[in-house]
Amino acid sequence: MEKGEHPLELLELGETMIAKYFSEVAPLIQPAAVEERVSGMIGAVRVAGYLDLMDVEGRIVDSKTALKPIICRDASPDGSGLASRGDFSTAAQ
Repeated sequence: MEKGEHPLELLELGETMIAKYFSEVAPLIQPAAVEERVSGMIGAVRVAGYLDLMDVEGRIVDSKTALKPIICRDASPDGSGLASRGDFSTAAQ
């Protein structure tokens, strides 16, 4: 959270954004595949993963989860601004 941001305002904004997504965007999505395993090569490196959702026109919809690294400008020991999943203790200070 940035300085000056208020948790309840962010919660209300998030709720508004979710309601807008479900009322305006989600009804237009026509799924062709959900949680589809994909793999291939990037250069000489084999990669694999899962598509959250692919629609009937081949567009990929990427859903984010809370299991992502926390980005906090003052949390990293090296000054890069990135806190890894294991650095939550410094991010909370």
